[in-house]
Amino acid sequence: MLLNGCSSAPKPQIAEVPNGLSAQEFHDTMAEFERMKPSLQRLAALEPELKALIAQLNQIAQAAEAQEKIDEDTRLQAEEKVESSAQSAKSNKINPMPDKVAKAPQNAKRSITTQGSDEAENVNDSAPAHTQVKPPMGQYTLQLSAVTDKNKLLTSWRTLQKSYSPELNNRQAIYQEVVLSGVTYYRIKAGFYSTEKLAKQGCSTLKKLGANCIVSNSSGLNVI
Repeated sequence: MLLNGCSSAPKPQIAEVPNGLSAQEFHDTMAEFERMKPSLQRLAALEPELKALIAQLNQIAQAAEAQEKIDEDTRLQAEEKVESSAQSAKSNKINPMPDKVAKAPQNAKRSITTQGSDEAENVNDSAPAHTQVKPPMGQYTLQLSAVTDKNKLLTSWRTLQKSYSPELNNRQAIYQEVVLSGVTYYRIKAGFYSTEKLAKQGCSTLKKLGANCIVSNSSGLNVI
């Protein structure tokens, strides 16, 4: 009976060694797996968070690309506007108000004939002068910072002026509203610079004073 009982007892199962591996290699492989198992489990637990982070980064990249395209379109429109203003100014300089200018000498001639030279001089003095065209506003600004509270725009600008004087003393403050990843930001810009070279020089001066700035376009609304 003892012999029968011993023979009928279940035998312990022993893991089979895969073909091509020695018993020692298999043992080492299993030991390495056991050491890596906690790390693998943590990575598996973090997988949903990693996917959400990747999706958020992709969204931010797409928003930044869209904003860059908007800024580029705005810059091109500003350049077209400046060019149109320059052509208009040139045209006015060559032939300002032709109809009235042509009539003035005739009135002066009649006055000389009927009323004497004194009245003629008065008529000449009343002739319209050349129209002076104001130079267009500079198309470049320096983006300095951004806030999420619109009510803090003026306070932030005053702080920037005080911190980075004298470069910002006579500059005009504007802000540009953008939405990134569902959050509304108000970019604070200092302007205006007529050329990109001058804007870069101003930015270089501000950086020496410890400011962060990038050259931007002139799109935006007045802070003050």
